[in-house]
Amino acid sequence: MRNIRKSRTLIIIITLVITAVLTLAFSDNHGTIDTDALSHVLQPVQSIPLNNIPSGDYSAFTNDQILYMGTVWQNGPTPKKLTAYSTVEKNAAWSLNLPASPLGAVLLKDTLLVATANHLGKGHIIGINPVDGKLLWDQADGNSIMAMTTLDDKAWVISSETVYQINPSDGQNIQTMVTWESLPNSSDWRTITSIRNGEQVMFAVSIGRDIYVYSAAVFPWELLWHFRAAKTIIELRFFEDWQVEHKPVLIALSHSGAYAINPSGETIWNIRNNDLNRDALSVNCGGASKHMVFRNIMSGVYLMNAAGEEASWELPGGSVKVLGFPIPIPQNPAFGLTVADLDNDGIDEIIANSASSLFVFDCKGTLLAYTPINSGQGGSFASLVRGAPRYSPVIFNHQILIAERGQVSIFIYKLK
Repeated sequence: MRNIRKSRTLIIIITLVITAVLTLAFSDNHGTIDTDALSHVLQPVQSIPLNNIPSGDYSAFTNDQILYMGTVWQNGPTPKKLTAYSTVEKNAAWSLNLPASPLGAVLLKDTLLVATANHLGKGHIIGINPVDGKLLWDQADGNSIMAMTTLDDKAWVISSETVYQINPSDGQNIQTMVTWESLPNSSDWRTITSIRNGEQVMFAVSIGRDIYVYSAAVFPWELLWHFRAAKTIIELRFFEDWQVEHKPVLIALSHSGAYAINPSGETIWNIRNNDLNRDALSVNCGGASKHMVFRNIMSGVYLMNAAGEEASWELPGGSVKVLGFPIPIPQNPAFGLTVADLDNDGIDEIIANSASSLFVFDCKGTLLAYTPINSGQGGSFASLVRGAPRYSPVIFNHQILIAERGQVSIFIYKLK
């Protein structure tokens, strides 16, 4: 027992030393950004204290509340807390401890539905009162992470073995839509999305690197096609702006890749890169062409058209320097992304952030505005070591809201 205690003490000491070294090594590395050349500024309006913001980047915006959910994409213990911030009252609405790390949240019939990761062999779907954060019910199911989608005031869940419709009042299974004959690996990442296209309703489900697209015209659902990606699928979205034979294209973002897939399950285009791809968003760049934007943590921002023609750019700031020596890691990884027409000119701006910087770009990748965030935290990697949040910005009343450590900061975008 004494040897075990000595080992634990040694591990704690080594961890503290490594953390201190990383903090010192990265603390002064903000990167160089020429603010004089920018056409706009991000003017701070207000900072609202908000305790209990989990470290991470999973969030949702429902019912005028920003829900900060942490992340499962980190080593060590993951946050199991959901903190709600009221954009109307400008204060903390409520905070709730959960049995597992939350992955997504949707509001349905006055109930906030939250899907969680696997913890102690169980994934959970949880019902919460969005007004006061009171736990209404908790349904544990299977041994995998949970994911869900909503359509026409109904909700569907993918668990370890099935896809089923749930009752939002108690989380019970109303009807099972898909059962796999060969049980998928419980550790595989799962996603689900849905769309109504005229009279046709379709669902796309991913398990690991496999995608299954179903028609809901019959029961059980009819499998239309199957697609296998090179690596794990992280996010699925039917992209209504791109149609093939009057049917939407499916966007699949994966680890180290992004795909546009036609309604027959064939690849239209495929982008290959490194690390996680997230946040597929429609963006209005003006003109008749429809565009989509997404982020890659290491490579930055990708802007795509239907044919797969791309523009991409890293977030400014250059490479990380460790004790003065550059290494091939961006100083500002792309941890968050959103789009909005901030200046009411009919064309969207692209807003991205790292853990220490907030940027606004046009559709050509030109940097329009910049401000540091998490001030006093050092660069992005020092901020991560210190547990700074890295959530995507939220646009509310043409203002940019960004979570910082211990507060939510509000900025307005304006000409110099």
